[in-house]
Amino acid sequence: MHGITAKLKNGTVICGTMWTWRPISGWLSLVDDETGQVVTVQLADAESVVTHGGRRTAATAGEDVDDLERARKEGWAG
Repeated sequence: MHGITAKLKNGTVICGTMWTWRPISGWLSLVDDETGQVVTVQLADAESVVTHGGRRTAATAGEDVDDLERARKEGWAG
């Protein structure tokens, strides 16, 4: 599992592990490292969402992944 940092437009920062990924619907959920609770993040409310050390292909293994860009590529109209 990879760590994710979501920075919201209201200044909130959530660090955790991806739980659910629904880019076409415009949201994701993560398990907050601090509270252990599942938190839903609306992509439209996010300034940035980054998966640290994510893997898209073998060539990009270990690189940070911009999940907002990934969501757009997977169909989020954002």
